Amino acid sequence: VLPSELLGHRPDVVAARWRVEAARHGIDASRAAFYPTVNLSAMVGLASAGLSDLFDSDAALVQGGPAISLPIFDGGRLRSQLDASDADYDLAVAGYNERLVASLREVADALQGARSLDARIAAATIARDAADDAWRIAVDRYRAGIGTQLDVLAAQQPLLQLDQLRAALRAQRLIAGVDLDTALGGGLALQSPDTPLATTAD
Repeated sequence: VLPSELLGHRPDVVAARWRVEAARHGIDASRAAFYPTVNLSAMVGLASAGLSDLFDSDAALVQGGPAISLPIFDGGRLRSQLDASDADYDLAVAGYNERLVASLREVADALQGARSLDARIAAATIARDAADDAWRIAVDRYRAGIGTQLDVLAAQQPLLQLDQLRAALRAQRLIAGVDLDTALGGGLALQSPDTPLATTAD
């Protein structure tokens, strides 16, 4: 069983997810800009003035900066910033989804390759066992004097070929296991080539 949460360990998926988070915080910041801000230091300087003076341009601008900032007077620019943040978020989400789909495709391809090699190794093992039986029979016949050494050599050839084939398939299966682990982002307990992968995945 393959733990699908391992996909979350892939650096490209992690980076895409953080881009979404950054874009989301950008929206929060753009929305927060719509709220009025109060400069407390400036308010202290205006404490002696009446409330009616707080919005006077000369009175509101003191040494500490404007005492009150009302975004309602700059709504067009802030609205544009929010729209841009929304667009950035949508692009980040689309990029994350695209990266996730591509990652799943890579995992599926790697898994299919590994399972195909498992099947080929199993078939080669069965064929090798049959060739070994045939070779042993040829040896027994030769020792009993009813067979020839040529018969033994002829029976040994497919056995050696199948041994080489199975060794090559096992090497390919190890590489396929590494490819699958890489596609999942690491953390997969690699199995030996003689241990087929489960046919289901979480």
